[in-house]
Amino acid sequence: MNDAEAIVVRDVTLTRNGHPVLDHVSIRVEERDFYAIIGPNGGGKTTLLKIILGVLKPDSGEVQIFGGPAEENRNLVGYVPQFRTFDFHYPITVGEMVISGRMGHVTGIWKRYSDADRDKAEAMIGMTGLFGLEHRQVRDLSGGEQQRAIIARALVGDPRILLLDEPTVYVDTPSATQFYELLDDLKKKMTIILVSHDIGVISTHVTKIACLNHSMYAHDTKEITDDMLAAAYHCPVDLIAHGVPHRVLRSHDGEV
Repeated sequence: MNDAEAIVVRDVTLTRNGHPVLDHVSIRVEERDFYAIIGPNGGGKTTLLKIILGVLKPDSGEVQIFGGPAEENRNLVGYVPQFRTFDFHYPITVGEMVISGRMGHVTGIWKRYSDADRDKAEAMIGMTGLFGLEHRQVRDLSGGEQQRAIIARALVGDPRILLLDEPTVYVDTPSATQFYELLDDLKKKMTIILVSHDIGVISTHVTKIACLNHSMYAHDTKEITDDMLAAAYHCPVDLIAHGVPHRVLRSHDGEV
């Protein structure tokens, strides 16, 4: 295996209630790739992330993280789950939320955070633009600030890979812009996989794009091709460009 390969998903299949969730999915992600995986809701994107994390086992196939089994190298991966899975009403401060990402590094019988843990949390709070908000309740933050707190928590464990599941769904456009600027800095030193069902989220920031709808369609480039979209969405799809007042979509088979 090439040392530059951060993630290798090889022929992964998973079924639920007799229906394929992932059907012989394969993908290779090189170190410092910023890989976007797009596709419709229910296409298996979140399931694939959980298999890469090693928390979900496929029926067949394998996943390797930097050459080792996914479940053994889980500590190398930071995970930002879907925004709606967080209970932001829970009484916790930004500082408490971020440092909780160091729990896997805590040792000793009393399981207390060390000075190094606190220093790392402070550094991630600063890097994600949350300095000065350490003592604020997470529930009192804006959507963009909450998203940065989630990312800071994922980064505080020193991952080499960052997985993000629909990270900009519940944030406004200015916050999403700041979010991608942060990812531009992060991709210089780690591998990033971002998944979304919205093809409009894909920008010039990513290095490669794949489409997933139970099966994977990838060409190892940042171009979204017509055949990738048609295969993933099972119908003709046109991208709508800004400034174009009207686009006529191609007809489906059997339509006029």
